[in-house]
Amino acid sequence: MDLGLLMMCVISFAAVFVLLTVLSIMMTVLTAVFPHKGAHRRAFPSGETDAAVLAAIATTMNQLYPGTSITKIEEVR
Repeated sequence: MDLGLLMMCVISFAAVFVLLTVLSIMMTVLTAVFPHKGAHRRAFPSGETDAAVLAAIATTMNQLYPGTSITKIEEVR
C-alpha cells in the first residue's frame, strides 16, 4: 500500500473525528443556553393537542384494533 494513501486515510479520519467533536461541543452549549423544558406548553398554551397527532393516534389504533373509536386521549406524566 502506498504511504500517501495511508496518510490520506489517517488525516481524513482525524478530520472527521475533530469535526464531530466540535459539533458535539456546539450541541452541548446550545442545549445549555436554550433548554427544552416547557417547549410543549409554549407550542400549545391552551393545553390542546395538534390535530395531526390525534389523527395519527386514531389511525394507528384503528389498524391495531379494527372497529375501535377513540373517545378520549390523555397525556400521562
